[in-house]
Amino acid sequence: MFPNGVYSSGDTHTQIYKIMLPIVYTGYIPDGSTYSFFPIHHILIASLAKIAGIDSIFLYMSVASLLYAVSALFAYSLMCRAGESKFGITGMLLFITSPFIYYHSSHAYQFSYALPLGILLMYISMVLIMPIDCSNNQNFLRSRVSWTIVRILVIVVIIWTHQFTSTIIFSLIVILGIGYYIASKNNVNTSSFYFSIFSIIFLYIVLLIAHWLYVSSLLPSLVKVFDVYFSSLFTIENYQVASSSLSSKNHFLRPFWLIFFDTSGRGIILLLGSIGSLYGLWKKNKYIFVWLVIGTVIWTLISVGSFIRMPLLFSDRLFAFFEAMSIVYLATFGIVLIIERFGMKGLVFCSLLLFVLPIFSLGSTTSGSETSLFVGTQPYVKLYDTISDVQYRAWIKNTIPENSNIWVSESWILLSLDNLRVYGQLPINDQDHIEDDLLKYGQYIVLNKHDSIGIRVRGISEGEQLNLVKTESMSTIEAQESHVRITKLDFSEIKRTKSQLEHIYSNGETDICLK
Repeated sequence: MFPNGVYSSGDTHTQIYKIMLPIVYTGYIPDGSTYSFFPIHHILIASLAKIAGIDSIFLYMSVASLLYAVSALFAYSLMCRAGESKFGITGMLLFITSPFIYYHSSHAYQFSYALPLGILLMYISMVLIMPIDCSNNQNFLRSRVSWTIVRILVIVVIIWTHQFTSTIIFSLIVILGIGYYIASKNNVNTSSFYFSIFSIIFLYIVLLIAHWLYVSSLLPSLVKVFDVYFSSLFTIENYQVASSSLSSKNHFLRPFWLIFFDTSGRGIILLLGSIGSLYGLWKKNKYIFVWLVIGTVIWTLISVGSFIRMPLLFSDRLFAFFEAMSIVYLATFGIVLIIERFGMKGLVFCSLLLFVLPIFSLGSTTSGSETSLFVGTQPYVKLYDTISDVQYRAWIKNTIPENSNIWVSESWILLSLDNLRVYGQLPINDQDHIEDDLLKYGQYIVLNKHDSIGIRVRGISEGEQLNLVKTESMSTIEAQESHVRITKLDFSEIKRTKSQLEHIYSNGETDICLK
C-alpha cells in the first residue's frame, strides 16, 4: 500500500534529510538543528546502513517496527514475573495491537525510537527493584552487575535520543519505586531497595546534567516550559476555552456511531484494565498495584494536557506510555479474571473479544488515518508518498528554475528534499480558501487532489506559542490552534484557483500552475 513508507509529520523528513543523511555522507553530525543534540538513533541507523549496505532511508522507516516487535517480548516477560505466564502471549497481543503503540511503530520518527528504549529501561528497573514472582531464568536475573551495565548504556542512549522521553521515563522510575515501596512496606528489603532506586536516580541525574552541559541552551528552555505549565494551571481562561472549544471549534464533526466505533478499541482495553485493576488489588499483586499507580499518574498528565496543549504534554505520546507501561498489563489480568470467573463461557467470550479487538484498534484513526475504517469526513494529513508525488517533485527539479518561489500544501516535505528552490505553505485563510492576494506573479502553485482530504496549516512558531501563553496574551489552547490546525480544501476551491492561473503541468493527481 505504501511502497515509500509512512512518516510522521515533518519530523521524519527533518530527521532523515537534515541529520541522518549528512551523517551517512560526511561522517559528521550537522549543526544548526535542535535534533543535532540528540543524534544517537541517527548514528546507529547510519552505521547499520553502511555495514549492511542497505538504503539508509529504508532502514530508518523500517527498524522502528522491529524494535516494537522485540519490545513485545518484555510484555511477555513482565506477565511471567507478575505470576501469569499462561497469559503472556495475550499481553503481547494487546501490546502490539494497541493503537498508539501501533502508530509510533509504523510512523517512524524520533519518538518512535525513544519509546522502545523507555520500555526497556522500565523493564530493567522492575527487574532490579521488584522481586521475581515467576521466571525460568533466575540465575541471569540475579546477575545485578550485568543488568546495571545494560541500565547505564540504556540511560545514555535514551537521553541522547529524545529529551521528552528521558524526562518522562525518569519520572516514571521514581513513581515505580514509590509504588513498590507502598505495596511492600512490610516485606521490602530496605537496603537493597534504596540502593536500587537511588542508584538509578543518581545515574540518571548525572547523565542528564552531562547532556545539559553538552546542550547549554536546553536546561533554560526546559525551565521556561515548566514555568509556563505551572502558571497555566492557575489560569481560569484555559479551562473556559477548553470547554468551549470542544463544542464550537471543529466543523468537520463525524457521526456519533463513527466516533463510537473509532474509540471502541481503546474503550475495551480501558474496561478490561479496570477489571484487571480490581482483580489485582483483590489478589494483592504488587505488580498490578505498581502498574495502576503508573497508569493513574500518566492519565492525570493526559487530563492536564487536555486543557494545556503544550509540547511537553502531547497526548499521543503520553497515551503511548499509558499503553506500553500500564493498561496493557492491567487489561491482560482483566481477561484472566473473566476466564477464572466464567470458565469455558469466559474463555469463548475472551477469544471472540481478542479477535474483534485488533480490528477496532488497528482500524481506528489513532493507529493511522490513512488506514482507518472510521475517518468519515474528518480531515487528516496524508503521511505517505504516492507515485504522483514522486513524479511532480522530479518534474519540479528538472523544469522549474532554481530560486523560484513555489507554493505547496506539503511545504515541510519539499523544504527537506530540495534546498535549491524557495517553498512556502499554500496560503489558506480561516474560511479554508486560498488567499489569492498573496500569490505573486512569477510564482508557482502546486495543487494536489489530496488537499481535499486534509492539510496542515501552520501559523505562529512553537517559541511564539510559549511566549503568548507566558504573557497571558492567549490561553494555551488558543495558542496551540494559532500554531497549527488541520483543515481541507473543497474540490470547488481547487478548481476555482486553477481557473485563475496558467496551467503548466498535470499527472492526474497533481496540478502545477504559474501566476
